[in-house]
Formats: sequence, C-alpha cells, structure tokens
Amino acid sequence: MIIHIRIENNRCRYWLAHLSAALAKIPGSDVRLDLIEGDARPSSALDFLLKAEKLLLRKGRDCGADLCPASELSLPPASFTTPDVVIDLTNAPPASPLGGENPGAPDAIQILRPLYNSVAGEEALAGFLIQQQRPCITIAAEGRAEQIAKGFASLEAVKGIGSAMETIYSRVVMLLTRVLSGIEETYEPMPPVTPAPVSYPDAISHLARGLCTSALHAIYERTFYRSHWRIGWRFVDGDGVFHKGDLSGPRWNVLPHPIDHFYADPFVFESDGKAYLFFEDFDHRLGKGVISVVPFGEDGPLESARTVLEEDWHLSYPFVFEHDGDAWMIPESSTNREVVLYRAVDFPYRWERHTALLSDIEAADATVIHFKDRWWLFTVTRDGLGGYSDTLCLYTAKDLFGPWSAHAKNPVLIDDKGARPAGRMVIEDGKLWRPTQNCSGTYGAAVELACVTRLDDDAFEQVVHVSLHPGGPDWPGRKFHTLNRVGRLEVIDGSIFRPKIRFAALLTDRFYRPG
Repeated sequence: MIIHIRIENNRCRYWLAHLSAALAKIPGSDVRLDLIEGDARPSSALDFLLKAEKLLLRKGRDCGADLCPASELSLPPASFTTPDVVIDLTNAPPASPLGGENPGAPDAIQILRPLYNSVAGEEALAGFLIQQQRPCITIAAEGRAEQIAKGFASLEAVKGIGSAMETIYSRVVMLLTRVLSGIEETYEPMPPVTPAPVSYPDAISHLARGLCTSALHAIYERTFYRSHWRIGWRFVDGDGVFHKGDLSGPRWNVLPHPIDHFYADPFVFESDGKAYLFFEDFDHRLGKGVISVVPFGEDGPLESARTVLEEDWHLSYPFVFEHDGDAWMIPESSTNREVVLYRAVDFPYRWERHTALLSDIEAADATVIHFKDRWWLFTVTRDGLGGYSDTLCLYTAKDLFGPWSAHAKNPVLIDDKGARPAGRMVIEDGKLWRPTQNCSGTYGAAVELACVTRLDDDAFEQVVHVSLHPGGPDWPGRKFHTLNRVGRLEVIDGSIFRPKIRFAALLTDRFYRPG
C-alpha cells in the first residue's frame, strides 16, 4: 500500500515524523512525502505565536507543531509513484463536497483528510484553540458523506497553542492508523463553522495569558502543593451514588492525612467481615506514590494509614479484587511501562508481584472484570505524545493470568470525556456499568456513569447516563475522579487547594469540610 502524505512545502511540521513512523508500522505500507507548492504563506501571526511559546513557555523544547525542513522527515518523495492512499493535510478546501464525486481522482485512490469541527487545515485548528474550543477530530474520505473516524483529544496537560496542536495531531495519527488498518466507523458530519484566522492581537493576547498563568503557577507552587487530593468515605444503607446519580445522602467524612501527603484513588475490599480501604498515598516531598491501607470498623477508620506496597516507581489506583479465594491488586505503574498483578501473601499488609499482564506499554488505571465468560481489562494508554486520559484500550483473556489479547479495534475510544476508568465496574441485571473520568478541560473535572451497550471482539460502545461534578455542600472542592463501594462503605476522592503552611492548611480543611 503506497501512502502519500500531501502537504504544502512551506507547512512541514515535526508531527509528520510521528505520523510517518506510525504509518510505516502498517504491514505492506510504503510511506512517501508529496510536497506541493503552497498558494499562501502560513499565518505569520500563528508562526509568531508558536516561536514565542517555544522560547517563553517551553524553554526551547521542540514540539510537533513547530515548522521543520522537509529533509528532516527522512521520507522518500512521492514522484513517479501512484498512491493507493493520499492523506491530504493541505489547507485547500476539498476537491469536492463531502459525499460528491471527485472526477479528478482515480477510483482506486483513497483520499483522507483530517478535519477539526469539520474544517480542514492547521490554521482552522489553531483558530479553534485560540477561541478556547475543544475541536472534534474526524477523518473524512472524499466521495463519502459520512466521516469514518472520530475523537476528542485530552488537553489537560498542554501548555500553549503549540502543545495543544501537538496533542491533537497525536490523536490524528491514531485515527488515520485505525482507518488504514481497516477499522472504520461512520459518523454524521457536524456543520462546518470556519473560525476567524489567528491574528496578531489574538496571538499576543493568548501569549500574555499563557505567561501570566505560568507566573501564577510558579507563585502558587511556592505556597501551595501543586495537586492535593483527599478521600471521602461514608456508610450507606440502601442506594448510593450509582443508583441515585448524585453525591447527596449521608455526610461524607474526610480520611485524615498528613499535611505533606495526599490520598486518592480509593478502593474498598472486604475480608472476614471487615472493610479495608486501599489508596494512593502520595508524598509531596518525594513526588512519588505508594499504596497504603486503612482498616475500617463499624464507626470508621480503626488506625492510621500503613504502606503496603512500594516500588522504585510511582504507584497509584490500587485496583484490588478477589479471585479464587485470594486477594489481588493491579496498581497503576505506567511510568514502569507495565500492568502488574500482585497477590496478597499476608493480607492486607504484604503483597508480592505475581505476573505482568501487559508489558512495554504506558497504561494507566487498569480495571478488570469477569463478564460473559471471560476477563476484560480496561485501561487508558499513551504512546509518548498527547494527553493521559483520552485513549481507551481493551484487552481480553480466558484466564486472569493471561495470555491477554488486545482488542482488534484498539483504541476503541478516543474521548477525554469517557475513556479513563474511575473505579470498579458494576454488573447489574446483566448490564455492565463503568464509572469514567471526564477530563474535558481539566484532569478530574467530573465522574460519569456509563452503561456498556456493546462489548465483544468486534466493537465497544457505551452510553453515559449521569455526570457527577465536585463542588457544593455535599463534596466541596475542585476535582473528582474515583468512585467505589463495597457493602455499606462508599468512597470518593477530590482535589482541594492545600497550603504548605500547617496553620493555613487547617483553615482550608475547615473551609472544604463537607456539609
């Protein structure tokens, strides 16, 4: 399969190296660069903004949105070859309206175009981002009315327009790779609304906001901990959050924690009639998480937290569950590029590594469930670029210990509002429900409850029914990204501002006390 990447000769950017490398992994592919004469210079305002961001916000670090010489892409030219596929990245309008005929192209040539809110081109993408819009990424095939791939990139970690463009381009790469690997779906196109071109006033205003935000963050991190999470717990008789669809009910209690630690990602496990709360225990001084536990009695916590699992790398999201009479745990260890299963050898305080379920993969918040006679593993993955919360991949196995096989359509979902797991899944009346993180705009913006309507070897589909947001008297704070319940014990987490000075921290704890 000969693939031409078509781009104007004055618009080559570093992200094309990532695209060409991904396409080259498709069996039988021959990727070439089709440079055409640009009919206009790239926006000078956008060029100014990207260069200024590189100097002032990224401290000289390159990003995928930066212009580069075509020679640095190390791609053979497209001359003297007839392509099977053309990936058209130009700013020119399509040769024909979507769904119309394109008499200038041979029938055998498939022409694909990435669109942003149904508009093509890098300047449209930058225009949407300047307007602080989160564009819908789609892939259009000329001659077809429907769009054949769709996604929403997670922008929670970006710094500036260039970083946001790089993140979105990384998801364009994923979508194009899916399509060219034979994975297509159909979506009705949204009506295109072309954004205003990036102007110098826009660029200067956006850069000024970025510099102010960066300066405020620097000041903030001198007096406050960068990210501070806490755990809420309560005993519930009857319906809890999953059934009520809100955080009301018995008052939430905050699990006490040291001033220089935060607690997050709570999971409950019951053993011999007693509940144990496992969670990420993050030491701000070390910048690293371990897994700790607190046993619960009828009235609440019985003792202070004790560390039960520590590695040389960061651990979080201790997904703990029972299987064949033993207690097992899959903590997140994405920085070590593994999904590892641990077994309790002296519950709850001693755990040993049992096996790696997945290796050589940056996978976060792995969550497993036995459903319809086999095991399923849900996780968000990342290939070194882009956000951390938008790319859902599935794996399946007949046995918990493997071997695990990747779903044929991975990633099955690219969406910052419904990909990342947010706790244990629930089977009720034969239906599978999963809490998911909504990271639209910011990490941990909300938790959504989704019903999985299809889960098999050919497809994954889910429908979100409820969105749960932090704030208000029930659970004051800024963010919320985990929900779990076992028996009567229901747990959540949330983020608050936390000063480094003890007296001020006590005041903020009082301010954020649940009502």
